[in-house]
Amino acid sequence: MGGDMKDKEARLVQETAAAAFREFVRGALSEHKIDASEHTEYYLVRLLETFVRVSPERLARALGPQLLAASNMEPSQRFSALKDLADTTLFLSGVFIDHLEDSLPTTDYFFEIGSTAYLNLYELDPGGAGGLSDTFSDLGRRFEVFAGALGRIADRDIFASDQQALRIYRRWLSDGRGRDAARLVTLGIIPERGDDDRFH
Repeated sequence: MGGDMKDKEARLVQETAAAAFREFVRGALSEHKIDASEHTEYYLVRLLETFVRVSPERLARALGPQLLAASNMEPSQRFSALKDLADTTLFLSGVFIDHLEDSLPTTDYFFEIGSTAYLNLYELDPGGAGGLSDTFSDLGRRFEVFAGALGRIADRDIFASDQQALRIYRRWLSDGRGRDAARLVTLGIIPERGDDDRFH
């Protein structure tokens, strides 16, 4: 009896989390005016559901060498390795963009790895059933766009705080990066430079 109740509670939590992530993804795609298929939308929801539960060790990897290693694997192994690499890179590039933004080349390097991995997945099975193939192609071609949508979810729904906004604003004042300016607008802050360097 107690086991059944725990199973029901676990399912309820899972369903509630899935519904929340679905709303987050739809809101981010709508706000960024990103036209995405239902398959791609669902893929992003599942990505968030999966990675919020992963161990930090899985995220702390050298991704560039993994991309190179995957190219030398057998097709069946290559697919699994590329999917893990592509999904990990998209999650990091979106949800943990602040850890990558210490230097612009590093961020662009992550974008390139993720884009290449998804496009390689598409090339392995360009006519794949169920829309997954088209999703890989779309994520590969518009990797930075979808990373930006996940970043909006991180800023507005997962890590939302005044300290987070201030961190982004200060970095924008220092570097003037377009990605930070876009994130500030998403947070309702118009990035302007003034004599007192305050939020506007």
